[in-house]
Amino acid sequence: MIRKSQKLTKISDLKERNAAEINRLLKHVSFDLGTHKKTKLKRCGYKRSRLTLLNDQVAMRHANRILARFGDKWEHLPKSTETKRLRFLTVLGSVEKVDVTMILGGVESLERDLRAVLKPISGIDVLGAFEIEIFNLSVLEKRAKDKNERRKLTVLKSMMPTLNNTLWEREKHDSSYALIHVHALVDLGERDPDGKQDDLEQRLKMQFPGAYRVELKKTFEDQPIRKNLMHIANYLTKGGNESLRYNAKFGRDDHSADWLEHQIWRQGGSGDKKRNSDPDAGVEDARSLSVREVQVLAESVDKLMDRHSRREGYLFKWNDLIRNRTPRRRIGRLK
Repeated sequence: MIRKSQKLTKISDLKERNAAEINRLLKHVSFDLGTHKKTKLKRCGYKRSRLTLLNDQVAMRHANRILARFGDKWEHLPKSTETKRLRFLTVLGSVEKVDVTMILGGVESLERDLRAVLKPISGIDVLGAFEIEIFNLSVLEKRAKDKNERRKLTVLKSMMPTLNNTLWEREKHDSSYALIHVHALVDLGERDPDGKQDDLEQRLKMQFPGAYRVELKKTFEDQPIRKNLMHIANYLTKGGNESLRYNAKFGRDDHSADWLEHQIWRQGGSGDKKRNSDPDAGVEDARSLSVREVQVLAESVDKLMDRHSRREGYLFKWNDLIRNRTPRRRIGRLK
């Protein structure tokens, strides 16, 4: 006679196996070319996806919040001072499995490393955002044609963890991974901005070795500061997979809705295969994230945002106040 505890264990094991099998299948379920972003979020199965930065309306609200902070800090600066002091920073942190726990661990590791780099440098103010980009090596290898696309493929491959790690060894047949990185606006301050830039850049490159992992560049000199700040605020909330597709190169996805419509018309199903050779089926988008990838991305962004009461846990903030802050001494209970 099977005991109740044994039955419950068997049921639990069955559920786990079924969940694992479902997740395995969802890795290979893609979306049709031209599928709207809202539809992808709805179909991914993560109920809170509409509350994340993957929702364009949420992203816009947060971009406006960031812009307000930028405006308070820097909009008053004359153009000459902006050119001397403000820099746009990008740091590529790590490549992780498409797994919520590992992705969030990658973000926390990048955050610790950035704080360690900034700690010895005084007079620097930073406001940025952590970003998660899902990429697929097979897709990149097939479509890396121009210099920028080949550069991205080379950089990502150089950042891949060694397969000596048993966890990666088990999953090495997977082609999709998550790139953890940060974009930020840096104010080098009034005193010796050139010296601080050199110091910061050197420390960052020591902490994050490898080609193209650190980029520190001036804001656009031919645009008013308000426009630069607006552009950066929008960029910080765009998401690593802006249209929930794999990006062929670094930066914003340059494929508009009009481009997608043109591809649907031009291919007629001949470029990206139609499912099951069904003439009524849509054209499968070979560059679309899978259902499972959208699900993991949505959950990761949601939990990242939830690290702060105002859903701003994705932000990275640094200034002298944070730098000089010491942990509060715990006060024992009075007897």
